[in-house]
Amino acid sequence: MDMTTETLQHIESQALTAAGKKVYTDESGKQFLIGDDVRPYHRDGHADEAIETSTLSSIVTYIKSGMDNRKHVLIHVVSPTRVDLLGDLDDYGAREELMTAAPTNDAIRWGHFYDRESMNILLQSGFRSTSDGMTTDDRDAIVKFIGNLVQDNNSVHVQDDGVTQSANVRQGVANQAEAKVPNPVLLKPYRTFTEVDQPESHFIFRIDADMEAALFEADGGAWRQVAINNVKDYLSKALADLADVENKVTILG
Repeated sequence: MDMTTETLQHIESQALTAAGKKVYTDESGKQFLIGDDVRPYHRDGHADEAIETSTLSSIVTYIKSGMDNRKHVLIHVVSPTRVDLLGDLDDYGAREELMTAAPTNDAIRWGHFYDRESMNILLQSGFRSTSDGMTTDDRDAIVKFIGNLVQDNNSVHVQDDGVTQSANVRQGVANQAEAKVPNPVLLKPYRTFTEVDQPESHFIFRIDADMEAALFEADGGAWRQVAINNVKDYLSKALADLADVENKVTILG
């Protein structure tokens, strides 16, 4: 059955009304979709909403699939934890939002004191090893240190001069000795997409008398640019075999 333009527009209007949205046409004929926000309204294949994903590979797959016949897209690496895939500028000066990628890594609370067991689990599940076979992995050194802390009346004897800390740790089955708290430490926490190499940076490791431990970032946030560059590098390599990639895809960071 052939449908007239009037019938199709009526069906479209009913669908928008059911979704709690409506189309407004201004005096110049431009149309806007009004719902939770106001945005230009298109009937020419523009995406109304961005696809949300948690992987960079999803963006690569979409681009290689043909980009829904789009001639050019822009990849904006907004931060270590957000990448936007955008279309070209429309007649309203806005860019079409096609996809948004954000990793699902559990956030680590820097500067928060965790109990010994929680810190042990966090270090082993939320950090990658930095060991290269030649040097000691600082992550494993911290795990070993907090595992050997000697508890006395539900607390730990800690000496602290403001910079260096020391505490009693077990040595062997029955012996114990005073050892310096590992500090600063070089660690590689999961802070960006798991498909790329995690930036390593220095942290300050502190313990208190209650056997709780905390990590404080100590690189001034420099890891963020490293992570952005890693994401850009991953995308560039993943799209390198795409025909005419330089004219089809622009990557910004």
